Amino acid sequence: MVTVGLLIVTAIWGLTFVTVQSAVADYSAFSFLTLRFALAALALLPFSVNRIGKKELLVGVPVGATLGLGMLLQTVGLRSTTATNSGFITSLYVVFAPIISALCFRSRFHPRIWVAVILSTIGLFLVSKAGLYGVNPGDALTLGCAVLFGIQIALLSRYSPGLDSAALAFIQTVTSVFMYLPVVFLTRTPLITNDLDVWLALLITGLGASAFGFWMQTYAQQRMSAARAAVIMAMEPVFAAIGGYTFAGDRMTILQWFGAAFMMAGLFVAEILPYLKHRVSMSQRLGETLSEKDLSA
Repeated sequence: MVTVGLLIVTAIWGLTFVTVQSAVADYSAFSFLTLRFALAALALLPFSVNRIGKKELLVGVPVGATLGLGMLLQTVGLRSTTATNSGFITSLYVVFAPIISALCFRSRFHPRIWVAVILSTIGLFLVSKAGLYGVNPGDALTLGCAVLFGIQIALLSRYSPGLDSAALAFIQTVTSVFMYLPVVFLTRTPLITNDLDVWLALLITGLGASAFGFWMQTYAQQRMSAARAAVIMAMEPVFAAIGGYTFAGDRMTILQWFGAAFMMAGLFVAEILPYLKHRVSMSQRLGETLSEKDLSA
């Protein structure tokens, strides 16, 4: 069920790309992010206000700062790089998360996880139609974003078990808001808008993608490894492509379809294959137990 929940969140994140793209066309990205995370914090407040302890603060603030800074680097980086480059480079957190976890926390993974990471990375490259030809400041900033997202996933998997997931999600969103507000004020960017479409996008992303999304991400990563979580969340570009095809008229190329297949293969190796092996093992044990009972009878 945890895997299904994280996959649903990944689908929400992917399908809201079109919504966000439309909303920030004529509206500040910094203002959008500030209000998005503020709405998420308000939604999470009733479920976390009495559950915030010292440990949640010690973990939630640095993880939230990592998330907020990553979002900021991604947004600023988009000023001097293409959306294709940004999408692919950001998705490299799939690779960085298990590497950071292994280097910093000496985590050990089954070899199939590394195979899944490789398959997902190839899929991300093809689905995003990445064209990494040369390096510009925007690419460098977005690469920093991917590293920070990888750190966030690794930190959650390491330190969130045993802590309240709603409280952690709330602290992350509040921390992010306080990171964005200075940018809004220093640039004198209007925070409030009269555009109803923007507010609809804020409600969808604030409540669905952020409040529920970050809570579910935290809850799931308390119960699975950083590598496995990263592989599941690597499905986000596939759902983004589906959303673009359905709502924005985007069309996938043959290479992108191959990329989607690679990513499904990565999910199969990481999640479905171990599950099938476990089921087969349980069936064999049950059969052996029944045979022993028959013989003893």
